[in-house]
Amino acid sequence: MADVLENTLYIPKTIKITQATPRYDDVEKMIGFPCWIRATKGSGGLGSLKLTDISSYKSWLFINSDINEFTVSEFLTGRHLATQMLYYNDEYIKGASLECAEYVMASIAPSKVTGNTSFGRFLNEDDILEFCDDCVKYICKKLNLKAHGVLSFDLKEDSEGNFKVTEINIRHMAYTGVMADVGFDLMADTIRILNDGGAANIERAPLFRYDKPYIFLRDVDTEPVVLEGESVFRKYQPE
Repeated sequence: MADVLENTLYIPKTIKITQATPRYDDVEKMIGFPCWIRATKGSGGLGSLKLTDISSYKSWLFINSDINEFTVSEFLTGRHLATQMLYYNDEYIKGASLECAEYVMASIAPSKVTGNTSFGRFLNEDDILEFCDDCVKYICKKLNLKAHGVLSFDLKEDSEGNFKVTEINIRHMAYTGVMADVGFDLMADTIRILNDGGAANIERAPLFRYDKPYIFLRDVDTEPVVLEGESVFRKYQPE
């Protein structure tokens, strides 16, 4: 992704490094500190950490010597956002977004960020989906491809609120079930497409809007909980 979107406004400043070529000067001069490091492959925030100086960068490479390749990018201070979008034969059918506010078992990760969200907000912010669709169109034009299937975005906002793509998956994401609970049911849509042999009977909703300000709670080995608004969520917090 970083190679395809290099030198665009869709992603944060990013370089690829390996244990053999750590590019110390490039990290310091091209990216700067603080910066964000993570493994180029794997999930769950593998190898992720906010680095504050060149010393912490060298230490992290030593500690994670079993991971060969990383990406280093500018540190983004804003919200962690996610979208799930359905395309069929290059047509953008529907999409919805949410915010990942807190993470499952964050205390055990050095970065305090894991691959699963424990508390999230469903968002009705059209500009998030429009930004992701623009990014998809850019990628398709550059690679001469048609968008087809489910595309799941992870994004972070920079200090000025600009969206930056941090990850794109070509599959349903972990929120599929809980999004279906609040009306955005890509599982049913996927089955309907497979049964019908096309997307003619799928409701078009490129800027899907939830009917209420829902939030969700998730944890390990238990079903997610959906509540209506953060005022409801706060009622369940200990005094």
